[in-house]
Order: sequence, then C-alpha cells, then structure tokens
Amino acid sequence: MTWRGPLVLAAVALLAGCTPVVTGAGSVGGTGSAVAPRPSASATPPVGPTASTATGDILRTPVTSAIGDPVTADLCTAIGLGALRGFPGSLTPVFDGRQFPPGCSVSLRNGTKSVLDITVYASSGLPAEQKGRTTRTSSGERIYSYPFVAATGECRRELAPGSVLLTVNSVPATGTQPNADLDCASTDAMATRLAAVLAAGNVPRLRLPTQSLTRFDACAVTRASNLTTTLAAFANGELTDQGFGASCEVRAPSVFLFFNFVLANTAQPTGSTQTTEFGHLLFQSTAEPGLCSYVSTQRRTPDGRYEQMAASATVQGAQQVTDLCTQTAQALALYLSAAGLN
Repeated sequence: MTWRGPLVLAAVALLAGCTPVVTGAGSVGGTGSAVAPRPSASATPPVGPTASTATGDILRTPVTSAIGDPVTADLCTAIGLGALRGFPGSLTPVFDGRQFPPGCSVSLRNGTKSVLDITVYASSGLPAEQKGRTTRTSSGERIYSYPFVAATGECRRELAPGSVLLTVNSVPATGTQPNADLDCASTDAMATRLAAVLAAGNVPRLRLPTQSLTRFDACAVTRASNLTTTLAAFANGELTDQGFGASCEVRAPSVFLFFNFVLANTAQPTGSTQTTEFGHLLFQSTAEPGLCSYVSTQRRTPDGRYEQMAASATVQGAQQVTDLCTQTAQALALYLSAAGLN
C-alpha cells in the first residue's frame, strides 16, 4: 500500500501489507480469493438509515479542472512508468495493486523488495508557502520543489494547473532508510512527466462500471448514514470533504475515521478475512488495538479491476476506544446502507 496523498496518510497506513503490484503502462485486473465468513460481532444494528429511508442528495457533482474530473482521471495511465525507469541499482517501477483516486501510486522495487513509494494526488488549494521552496518550469508548467525531509524521506513536488493542485511525494518503504538523491530524483522525474501530460492535455478517463461508486459524494453519504449519532466511537465527529467528493474524513474527539474509494486488482485484499455486518459482506484487512480497516467490494470494472469502498479508523493519541473494530465495520455497513449498496 503506497498512496500517501495529503488526505489519506492514516488510511494508507491502516491498509498496509494488502497491496499486490503490477508492472506495465496501465492497470491490470485480477481475481480475489474467498474464505469462510465468520459471524459479525454485533447482532443488532444501531438505529440508522437503510437504502429505502436515506434521504438527501448523496450524489457527487463532477469537477472541471485541467485534468478533467479529478476523481475519474486515469493518472496512472497518463503518467506511465517510463519516467521512473533507469534509476541506480536497477530499480523497477511498478503500479500498486490498490489505487486511491484521485491519484496514482507507484513503488520502486529491488527485485521483490519495495524500496520507495512515489505518489501523485489531486486536491484543491494552492502550492504550500514554505521556506526553501524553489520553482522550475517544464513543458510550460511551473513545478514547486520543497526541501528534502531527512527524518521521513519525503521530497515533495507540486504543480498547480488552474483549479487543481497536483502533489508528488516520496516515502521510503518500511525498513528502508531515506535517500535524498533517490527520493528527490524520483519525484522530480514524476513531476516532469506530469508537466508533459498537462501540456498535452486529454488525460484519459478511468474505465468505470455503470453506476460507479464515483457517483457518490462520500461526505453526503456519511451524513445520511447518521453514524456520528449512532456509533459511540465517532460521536460528534466533524466531516471534511476530501478528494473532490471521493473521500470523507470524520474527526471525532478521540478517533480518526476515513472513507475512501478504491480501485483494486483483487476482490479481496491479500491477508484479509471475510465478515458480515448488518447484512453487508466486508473484508477486514487490519484489526489491531487502535487500528482497524474494512473494505467492501462492489463492482467489476471493464478492465477487470474492482471498485471498493474502504473505512479505516485509528485512535488519536493515548485514547482507548472500546470495540473500535466492530464500530468501524458498523460505520462502513451504515455507509453502504445509506448509499443503497449491497
């Protein structure tokens, strides 16, 4: 799992270890495995909406930007892997098997070992004002470069073509030491390629199924689910729209919850277990004290991938939350019900 755009650092960490990768110029489909279901930890759902009772507008308004609607922009196909080939040590770039629109994540690997994760993510806003920031121009686009962060290995680059901010970042893989030369050369190469893509225009669209999950406004669905009033862990949570409506952040006093849209090569995340909650089939990909994540697979895409909705929760600070994993599964189930999904 590598996507570390500005809005889902926590969610990405929750899903770590569940990402096959693929090589090539675009995305490759796959099939998922299945295991026997286990009973849900909760037999009776809290009071909340169902597909027949949820009200309000839960549909997302498509956005117009330099890359079209960012949520449906196929940034992986647009950027490709060519710019990241030829690095020292014969490192091989591969697309991650789980992608989080509006973005694309790539890993540089030494054989089977991941060395560096590079991501590009689309958001609203302006380039960050930061000491040490420099600029350069490539393909007519201004690229903002930020100082290398030795403690984390991050080497951020930003482009701001009109009404969208494109952030390119690097994070060393677990167990790998930050390397300023490699980390910054990688983000520079991707930023340069991204500038060329913007100059050419016509960013391709993701191949999505009819009635794609991208039609939903994630925070509108979250609001309709009433989960912040029915689940104690997320009580009084504040909702923040992210990813041009594809994702939603819920910040409760002691818990961070994140819903995000996923495109995956497999129906079931590697290493996950199958469960049901309020009649919804879910895959539990992380279950640790203070750290829980679940995925619901909904539809197959025309290119053989799977549309999924993920819910990830983590405890803030030293707080203790009773039944965090159960309530995270319930939150995803309530979201699905509010959207009228299986």
